[in-house]
Amino acid sequence: DLPLGAQQHRRADPLIRQLLCGPQDPGQGAIGEDDPLLVQRLERLIERSKEVIRPLMNRARLNQKRIIFPDGTLPRILRAAQQLADEGICTPVLLGTEWKIRQRAHMHNIVLNGVEIVEVQDGERFDEMANELWTLRQRRGLSKQAARHMLRGHTTYGCMMLRRGEADALVGGIATPYADTIRPALQVVGLAPDARVISGAYVMLFEGRRLFFGDCTVNIRPDAETLAQIAINTARLAGTFGEVPRVAMLSYSDFGEQRDTPQVKIIREAIQIVRRLDPELQIDGEMQADTAVDPDKANNDFPFSSIGGNANVLIFPNLSSANIAYKLLRELGGATAVGPIIIGLDRIVNAIAVGSTVADIVNMTAITVNQVLEREP
Repeated sequence: DLPLGAQQHRRADPLIRQLLCGPQDPGQGAIGEDDPLLVQRLERLIERSKEVIRPLMNRARLNQKRIIFPDGTLPRILRAAQQLADEGICTPVLLGTEWKIRQRAHMHNIVLNGVEIVEVQDGERFDEMANELWTLRQRRGLSKQAARHMLRGHTTYGCMMLRRGEADALVGGIATPYADTIRPALQVVGLAPDARVISGAYVMLFEGRRLFFGDCTVNIRPDAETLAQIAINTARLAGTFGEVPRVAMLSYSDFGEQRDTPQVKIIREAIQIVRRLDPELQIDGEMQADTAVDPDKANNDFPFSSIGGNANVLIFPNLSSANIAYKLLRELGGATAVGPIIIGLDRIVNAIAVGSTVADIVNMTAITVNQVLEREP
């Protein structure tokens, strides 16, 4: 199994893909197996992710949490659950019909010791939860019958468990579109008390450097208040990884060069909002991307900048620029992308990519546990 983000590199590099997945022709050996440079590149990719995830896993082992997996019958989820339980990273809670889950596990030689199974079915508990959901959403057009139908969705059911304090977090999305995990989370769990919006971030891993990008998945054209919240959300994520956040608000303008344009005005206003809401957070801008990450350029051209070209949190002005940037760096720049990681919900919910491997699921779960721990007093 590959580390988190490695599935993206299958698309980026055909040679890596062939090395990882084996040849198309079963009569051939794995293409590249004798190429030491190719093997070294793959090893660096794996080691880069391990360096980031290892301390998070160690911390999770000391503070086990109950993590819900809505897609409880999928073999990758079952294998990940077995590994998570065996390694003491969390107590996995699988949603689904128990006999189907156990039958599927038996088919794949998976032992579910230390794994809990919760059935989503009619009964007194289901009636109680459906009534709670209806009460929560009744003034938003949800009927009692619709509430029961909605609750049969495993992600909604899992989010109701979170709301009731029956688990600590949820990791879903492997069998559903991204929005189908986010929507019930917003409807049932809602925003954190100190959050105005949710946002999605990626951790971009380079040789000797780690950057946090926001918002890459949720807010299309953020206004100043939303952009400020994205900056705060992403900075908090950096803290989860043990980093002291240094936030750069990115633009095509450097420090007032284009201060009269509407786009730059939004960024400059967002910076003031962040400074008011979180005076201790180190933030500067607006600035161009190279000014944010190149100390020589920053110190020569803008010696007054508090970031000094050493930003580790990069906040993009809109979803298009953020999404394009992380994908280009992943595909062409040799970066490993970890994510998306959702920030700003009242309970921790994350959505893993449809093509994720077992290792991806395990790694994202370790990140999720650490997000829970960051909120504890």
